[in-house]
Amino acid sequence: MRWLKALLGLGNPTENWVEHPQRRLEFDLSRNALCGVGLGEPIERLSFLGPSAEWKPSLVFPRKGIGVDFQHGRIESFLLNLSDEWVAKYGKFTGSFRHEDEPIVLADEASQQEALDLFGEPYWIDRDADDTVFFYEHGRIEWQIEFTSKGLSVIIVSASPLLAREEQRKAYGVTKPWPPTDPPR
Repeated sequence: MRWLKALLGLGNPTENWVEHPQRRLEFDLSRNALCGVGLGEPIERLSFLGPSAEWKPSLVFPRKGIGVDFQHGRIESFLLNLSDEWVAKYGKFTGSFRHEDEPIVLADEASQQEALDLFGEPYWIDRDADDTVFFYEHGRIEWQIEFTSKGLSVIIVSASPLLAREEQRKAYGVTKPWPPTDPPR
């Protein structure tokens, strides 16, 4: 019966994955990759995470603070939760970060200014009563770095940029030209 579920896409594609708890989790923002596994790669390359708690619409690894969106078996985006707000669903990210071949510290108490110092000015900043989101556009890759009043909340790295869609730019009140012309650092 398992083969039929797999054939029809009905079963959790991660149910046979074996967790490697000794593997150190590291997200490289310059390569948009978790432990060397990048956007667009087959989700099976993440098998070291073990079975996901959820798999539709996203893979969720609550003991690791990671969410993964996928399309046709390929990684579409990573969500790395650093806040208490989403702990019930995602847990807190238990890994470390790299950027430009250097280790960097990003924790839930990180400020907006620290992100600006690390990554420069974002393409767009969305502010509302509850949070602030920095949108960094890197060609076909988008980083969304979200802050609450307490500090850094969530980092989303996506191969399907939200702001690439005109209706989303309108909804966010984006007034800059698309696509961005200034490369982020």
